[in-house]
Amino acid sequence: MINIMYLVLTALLALNVSAEILNAFKTVDQSLTNASLIAEQKNSDIFKSFQRKIEDPKTKEKAEIWLPKAMKAKELSDAMYNYVESLKAELKKESDGRIVDGKEQYKEDDLESSTRLFISNPPEGKGKGKELYEKLKQFKEQLLSIDPSIKTDIGANLPLDLSIPKSNNKASQNDWAYGYFHMTPAVASITILSKFQNDIRNSEAQVVEYCH
Repeated sequence: MINIMYLVLTALLALNVSAEILNAFKTVDQSLTNASLIAEQKNSDIFKSFQRKIEDPKTKEKAEIWLPKAMKAKELSDAMYNYVESLKAELKKESDGRIVDGKEQYKEDDLESSTRLFISNPPEGKGKGKELYEKLKQFKEQLLSIDPSIKTDIGANLPLDLSIPKSNNKASQNDWAYGYFHMTPAVASITILSKFQNDIRNSEAQVVEYCH
């Protein structure tokens, strides 16, 4: 889905971003947010099952070994999810974010705020794209290092994909942040960040379910 979305974004660079396209991104963003909540609920249910296993003498010994590993996965996931959420807030602020009549508003079609926040280095921007990539990479490595068997058995299928989006733009072929955030409408960048949050929750779910 993200690859299709990126192709759409590339086509938008020379066009005015229409209200219909902005609404489409908001719809995708809401779907990703809902999917993340579902994954979070699934993880919560698994931890409840873990607690029952701790209380059952037949499964107590093994559960006491694997529950801390599952909890470590949740700890890592929560921290990474919250960091990405903070980037959303920062991006909205860069896009003239404000509260109007009790509702959050920002310039959804702003093509420069994402570039300033994620790509341009100080003093022109904040260069957060490289930091985001490194944090996601570290999160994935830490998740897989919780137990050697996790990396062996599910490492190849972990949902968090950090490859550079395919593009005909040579400037983006070797730059992860550029590929995702260069001259991208603010609402589309928010959607991309939601996509990574969903990847984080689903990666957590795979590890927690494996431990269970």
